[in-house]
Amino acid sequence: MSKQIKEDKIIEDAVTILNNFRNTLSDDVSLEYEKLLTNYTRLVKRYKKVIKQGDAFNTHLVKSNESSQKIARTKIMSNISEQRKVKEKLSLDSMNDKKRIKQLLELYQISQEELIKLQKKEKDKTKHVQKHLKDD
Repeated sequence: MSKQIKEDKIIEDAVTILNNFRNTLSDDVSLEYEKLLTNYTRLVKRYKKVIKQGDAFNTHLVKSNESSQKIARTKIMSNISEQRKVKEKLSLDSMNDKKRIKQLLELYQISQEELIKLQKKEKDKTKHVQKHLKDD
């Protein structure tokens, strides 16, 4: 059975008082006191019912909030996971791009050096040919 509350104790005391003084009180006073006790008992029952409904609503609300929080947490975690994947991919792409740029710069430098050597050879050949042509 449910825990006895203050109101239940008041009702018990009122019933005891009514039974003890029923013979000494006039019938009108006794009848009015009994009506008052009956109405108070009904109010207490309504009060308990409202409390139960409030508790049930709170329980439902807590479960609903837990469910909403679980869904939100799942979405947030999946978004974080997706962001990490994108960040890693961008990071890898960036590293690959840097490596590729470095390789291309090295190739450019090598080609520049080769070009300078070829230009120098061409210049030397041209001088050599001009010198031979002058000698002839």
